[in-house]
Amino acid sequence: MVGHPEIQTTQTSTLIDFIEGLAKRHGSRPALMIELGFRYQRWTYAQIWEQSGRVASLLQEMGLAKGDRALIWGPNSPHWVLAFFGCLRAGVIAVSLNMRSAEEFVRTVADKTSPKVAFLSRVTPRGNTELGVPELSLDDLEITIRDRPGPGLVAVEESDLVEIMFTSGTTGVPKGVMLTHRNLVSNVEAASQFVSVKPSDRLLSILPLSHMFEQMGRLLIMLKTGANVTYATSYQPSVLFKTMKERKVTIMLLAPQILDLFIKGIEREVSRQSKEGFWNLAMKFAGRLPFPLRRRIFRKVHDQMGGALKTIVVGGAPLPADLGARWGALGVNVIQGYGATEASPCITFHTFENPRYDSAGLPLSGVDVKIAHDGEVLVRGPNITPSYWETPDRTAEVFVDGWYRTGDQGSFDEDGFLHLNGRKKDMIVLASGQKCILKMSKLH
Repeated sequence: MVGHPEIQTTQTSTLIDFIEGLAKRHGSRPALMIELGFRYQRWTYAQIWEQSGRVASLLQEMGLAKGDRALIWGPNSPHWVLAFFGCLRAGVIAVSLNMRSAEEFVRTVADKTSPKVAFLSRVTPRGNTELGVPELSLDDLEITIRDRPGPGLVAVEESDLVEIMFTSGTTGVPKGVMLTHRNLVSNVEAASQFVSVKPSDRLLSILPLSHMFEQMGRLLIMLKTGANVTYATSYQPSVLFKTMKERKVTIMLLAPQILDLFIKGIEREVSRQSKEGFWNLAMKFAGRLPFPLRRRIFRKVHDQMGGALKTIVVGGAPLPADLGARWGALGVNVIQGYGATEASPCITFHTFENPRYDSAGLPLSGVDVKIAHDGEVLVRGPNITPSYWETPDRTAEVFVDGWYRTGDQGSFDEDGFLHLNGRKKDMIVLASGQKCILKMSKLH
């Protein structure tokens, strides 16, 4: 078993304490931004606290009480964040949905959670879905809550639920991962020890906030440090690069597939300009040079990305070592983590100072990881979900003696770094009795 002692860095026990503390520490600093029309609209840390309180007040006036559920089904935006924080301040459990969720999935989630209200956007692809509950417009949320009083006091404990995050996982059947204040606060504190973010950092949000990797890495951890987050209004490459230039983005969180698309786009432009010779030679030797010199060699590439991008955090899938090395050669730090929705989501991470591309990283403080006799990765800690929503049989399947069964196969090296080598369900037993991992990607 590998683990680190839990390090208590603050007295925060709930996310309500967390965002109130942010307002006190960072007050007038810009926290959230989005380009509406031809200008950026900004929310300060103090405004997040004030306006989320008004959302909570609205929910209370609508009759919602502690433990009731609210759907949030809309694109990433500051309004999404206000709705989410407003729910938790009213003691209402948030149920967030991906914009790409199929209608059947949405109906299943709504049936399972019986929400009392739904936050929707004009661009929510609802199709013929009728939720049968009062609906609040995310687009008009500021107008709706204008001049509202603050919320009534709700007694919220660290064991209370913040949200139910539905995932189909590997079974195809939606299961609701219940995450508490303790789960999320502990993960913010532990992951922040690995992810070195400064108040001067600027981040561009691309991945959906209905995914825990985005919610934890690009919202909660960023806000903890006093940094600011800009929400993209389009995912067209030209718009993203324009936003990166305008905001001088320093950090991005990406899935490996997007990271691969980015560098392939750069290489296509190199080819278009007939500069493959210089590119290949520079990529061959740049990895041996100090980072500032690498960035100088590839200055034109960095200029296209705004000139300030220094770090990319990768999650959601394994990072191919050669892909990480290519970005490193450009002078961009690429670090990866490993996690699961059930873990809030971070389990292991690499440090900014010693990123590696050959493993999933080291366990976070307070998180214990061990390898079962059959090679499965088991995890326990304050970040692990207490159970699945109204699914005791499923909960019993994935927990053994207090350990969460990830379904991943792995091992530790002599330095304590976790290495993953497939899913347990993909394991087959040969006639000789030897076990091996079935590589589905090879079966074409």
